[in-house]
Amino acid sequence: MKTTIPFTYLIHCTVTDQYYYGSRYGKGCHPSSIWTSYYTSSKVVKQLILEHGKDAFTFSVRRTFETSEQARKWETKFLNKVKAAQSDKWLNQHNADEKFYGRGHHGNLGKKLSKEHRENIGNGQRGQKRKPLSDDTKQKMAKARIGTYHSEETKHKMKSYWVARKGIPKNLTLVLCPHCGKSGKGGNMTRYHFDKCQTLLP
Repeated sequence: MKTTIPFTYLIHCTVTDQYYYGSRYGKGCHPSSIWTSYYTSSKVVKQLILEHGKDAFTFSVRRTFETSEQARKWETKFLNKVKAAQSDKWLNQHNADEKFYGRGHHGNLGKKLSKEHRENIGNGQRGQKRKPLSDDTKQKMAKARIGTYHSEETKHKMKSYWVARKGIPKNLTLVLCPHCGKSGKGGNMTRYHFDKCQTLLP
């Protein structure tokens, strides 16, 4: 019996009327996991789930594949076709190209880039930013949040996190972003650089 079935899926947030298209292909993955134990890897989608609940979404499995490579290639082909990363209609932050897979799936884990290589990466992608949200989309998102509040469970988790962090010094080690070449300390580097560096946005 085959236990791993790579697949692509489509998620629709009915509150904001936006879509997310993705693929899953890890060991043991199965189409039945979508929206039961797997809720995408997108931080944007997960934030919307926190705000509106799982019932604010519809979902469907679009295709199944024999190999993980087939699933990844199909996802990339579809996202590039609809230009998801450049459209307000889609929640995807990228079009899942080869650079994304090399980065997000640890293709370069453990590899050290030369200073020249890092500068070339930064110069080649600097200035490429995601298209700003339209006023209509902003209004829809703002309207969708009116009257929404964090659940008591979410508030408790947030409070517990900060209580646990109290008194723990922040990591102020100087680090260098391999994509844009900027160096710095603290949370802003991990928040706005490395895998989240603006130079990586389509």
